[in-house]
Amino acid sequence: MNFYITGSVVGLFTSASPQTSEAALQRYLFYCNRYMNHMQSLCFEHKLYVQVKQKMEEMQQHNMPWIEVQFLKTAVDVLCQSCHTHNNQADLENATEVLSGYLE
Repeated sequence: MNFYITGSVVGLFTSASPQTSEAALQRYLFYCNRYMNHMQSLCFEHKLYVQVKQKMEEMQQHNMPWIEVQFLKTAVDVLCQSCHTHNNQADLENATEVLSGYLE
């Protein structure tokens, strides 16, 4: 039963078997937690960029040329990109598990 198509999550929990309701609840909690983790990650990413910008300005005030402090921003860009790649890998693994479950 696909409750995303019918649009009635409440109906799924009240009219379905306990196993189906439990599975739907677990699925909902999984995606809710994933969303919350993603939002927290974006918040941390933003804070990191602010801290790096402040550090870059501080380094420039200590007579370091602008071009020499750019490595900090580049390092944060690479770090954030690798985190996004890791998240994509987790999505791929989860999708593979779901497809394997369909085949069983």
